[in-house]
Amino acid sequence: MTFRITAAQPHINRYAGPSASPSATVWEYKVEYTSPSLGTGSLCPGEPEDQWALALPGHWSGSILSTGTSSSFAFACLPRVTAPTLGGVAAKCVELGYPPWQSNDPRIDGTALSLSSGDALRHHVTCTAMASADYCGEATPNTLSGTPITLYHAGNVPTQTSGSVPGYVAGGPVREDYFFESAWALVDPISGQPVTSATLPFRVRTQAVCLTKKRWSTLPYDGLCMNNHGDTLQPSRVPDPRNPDVQAKYCEEYTRDELIQRGAVLFSYSKFLDAALYRFKHVTTGQYLTTSRISIHSLESHLHATLYQPDASVFSDAANYLLIDGFRYSYEGPLFRPETPTHLFEGIAVSPLLRYRSTSSPTRFITLVGGSDAAVPDGYVLDEVEGYTSASQNPPSSAAALHLYGNDTGDYLTTGDEAHLPEGYEPLTVTPMGYLPQLEHYAAPRPY
Repeated sequence: MTFRITAAQPHINRYAGPSASPSATVWEYKVEYTSPSLGTGSLCPGEPEDQWALALPGHWSGSILSTGTSSSFAFACLPRVTAPTLGGVAAKCVELGYPPWQSNDPRIDGTALSLSSGDALRHHVTCTAMASADYCGEATPNTLSGTPITLYHAGNVPTQTSGSVPGYVAGGPVREDYFFESAWALVDPISGQPVTSATLPFRVRTQAVCLTKKRWSTLPYDGLCMNNHGDTLQPSRVPDPRNPDVQAKYCEEYTRDELIQRGAVLFSYSKFLDAALYRFKHVTTGQYLTTSRISIHSLESHLHATLYQPDASVFSDAANYLLIDGFRYSYEGPLFRPETPTHLFEGIAVSPLLRYRSTSSPTRFITLVGGSDAAVPDGYVLDEVEGYTSASQNPPSSAAALHLYGNDTGDYLTTGDEAHLPEGYEPLTVTPMGYLPQLEHYAAPRPY
């Protein structure tokens, strides 16, 4: 394969708006490839105005960057500002103010950050994992392209006092409704130890120091963030603090200085954009409720035990609902929350999941996918939009297909778990109303 630079111009930051001035030192390039099997095409996708790339030092191999070479470099496609927000995360990090070189270009957040050459590269590499939510430094994204995030460095991350001890990183919300997600550090890929000096080893990678929330909370953290060495599946490099067997700390349980001592360079915040859909049963009436509006309570009488219930601010009889046959058979899958930015649905057909309430009984509900063939029964009125499901006609084979079931007493149940239907319930829909989005399929790896 042969590459050819077809155009070059002074770089203009894609996030700085239409009035941004060209950089005095950084250039961007259009690159064309030619090969016997693929023919000729643009290295970066999109319309001609989107086909620009930055040239960045070093050589990426998976999640590891080789820094000590001047004989190779990489192109990273610049991000599009309009949806879909394609582009390499390395180029996005340059736009966010973390180039792998010393720079006097103005930062889009208005802050000043004077770094040595080594520290500039350290911040840049850390940003690449942070931007793709590559928690364990395995070149495995745990996010969707275009997910809104905000980030801070050690000098401007907001802090708060916890108890009588000051200096804890603020949990949020900050900048509207962003919440603390992770602290990120550069590590030596051989030893796994954080790199805290400006002098970098020959090869480096980045991972999260700790976890407080996941960017997409219903993504299977242990499934996408594991080390697989031969036939032995090793524990994750970042133990999940939700797992009571590993004694891991949440990020918010460290002070800012403690996180910096552990190698933290950047701090990321993200919104809550997905929700878990659960199925509940009323302990008295036996009627079912399928909802994402839940609350989770810790049980002091049982170590690590939690109680899942419908949200009492939404459901007046919430205390009388229990999960069906325990957690395992009550979790339906993920939903996109109603607040999800619409640009994240680019290329994904979605439909709203609507909850209706009976006008005659506070414990009778029916949950339907908007646009499906399932009709709203008489005596039910729209209560709330639960979120958004996938409307794809060709969903992944593992996607749960939501059907509506009913019994001869006029009760309803919406579920994708056909194998564990309660006795007396028969299907009321022939074709699926919709599919629960399998977010891990949308988080397919993308090149740096």
